[in-house]
Amino acid sequence: MNLRKYLIAAHTAFVFAICTMPVAAQENKTVGNDIESKRSAAMKSIEFLHGKWSGRGWVMTREGRKESTITENFQPKLGGRIAVVDGFGASKDPRTGAEIPTHQAYGIFSYDPESDRIRFRYYKAETGAEGVTDLEISGKTIVWGFDVPESGSKIKFTIRVDEKGIWREVGEFSRDQGKTWMKFMEMELSRLE
Repeated sequence: MNLRKYLIAAHTAFVFAICTMPVAAQENKTVGNDIESKRSAAMKSIEFLHGKWSGRGWVMTREGRKESTITENFQPKLGGRIAVVDGFGASKDPRTGAEIPTHQAYGIFSYDPESDRIRFRYYKAETGAEGVTDLEISGKTIVWGFDVPESGSKIKFTIRVDEKGIWREVGEFSRDQGKTWMKFMEMELSRLE
């Protein structure tokens, strides 16, 4: 008799599992579709930067202001699920004429469903800096930044593509937790492709 009760209970559990599987799968599919639609909308908000850009810029160093030529290659990857930017800047050595790298950076943009924002992971060769930050996006303007714990300062970058299609970027730092800002770099780029 115990075997019969066990078989009936097992059969009932099996039938219940089969009947509820499509509902659970549909709920997961709906949640997955919602995340994909949010991801797609978020990644579209940075499409205005897609392409290869070139121009000039400057940065303040201990030795003073250094001018350089700069390229930024901003491309969607993995069917638009992420985007990457590869930046390179160089100036000429006045004595030898050799090209000296002044800016080497790489970044990965991806959607974070928990914060419902685009995350930016960045790497910079000159300083070895790397980190992750969220972007503030408004129209064709992106602002991102980070804290520098060693000095208690903040750094922020503002990228704007203006009405003429020029990528203008400004880097600023603050020693007073963002009350006042001082410009330390600027670049102006045109789209090549």
